[in-house]
Amino acid sequence: MTFSARITTVALGGLLMGLAHCASTTVMTSWHDPTYASGSLKRPLVVALANRPAVRVKLEDGLVSALREVGVDAAASYRMFPEAEPTAGVIADKLPTTDRDSLLITHLVDVKTETYEVALPNQTYPAYSDRWGTYYGRSYTVVGSPTMYQDYETYDVRKYVLRTNLYDAKSEKLVWTVLTQSDEPTSFDTAVRSFAGVVVKTAEKDRVF
Repeated sequence: MTFSARITTVALGGLLMGLAHCASTTVMTSWHDPTYASGSLKRPLVVALANRPAVRVKLEDGLVSALREVGVDAAASYRMFPEAEPTAGVIADKLPTTDRDSLLITHLVDVKTETYEVALPNQTYPAYSDRWGTYYGRSYTVVGSPTMYQDYETYDVRKYVLRTNLYDAKSEKLVWTVLTQSDEPTSFDTAVRSFAGVVVKTAEKDRVF
């Protein structure tokens, strides 16, 4: 399979517009080629496959910023390819004329919804009493009642699963991949920082750059 064929436009769509609530990101799994010489790739071109320009820019800038903080000379693809959705062919044709030695490509692979159920306390409260023994007895009766938790409230939390792959630009070979899961955030920027930070820390742990 050619490099061009591997870069498919998987739309991030509403990825980070919707990417609970502390925008936490966790690593599901990661892998790296055991034959890869650690640190031999130093200048990745960061590509976010998205159908919304704002999402692409935010995500690429977030990854570039996190990589540069650890000394990696990363560059955002939207600066070289301002098209809303550059094709694999466009990138492949221009890449040899740049100083980029690798491509870090991220895209959404799944959106999951997890439903949580929370028991609501019974609204029958023991009356106030100026004697602790009386109050204790009434309270214990309510606590021990099988109907104390009689109502339930459910809420849904979305989970965004992204795959981020690193390819050698010259050989077109997959060098490293990480699968992450991000909780739905209340802040777009917080989500980007959380995601980018986890991806870069994992790359450091796996001795990629």
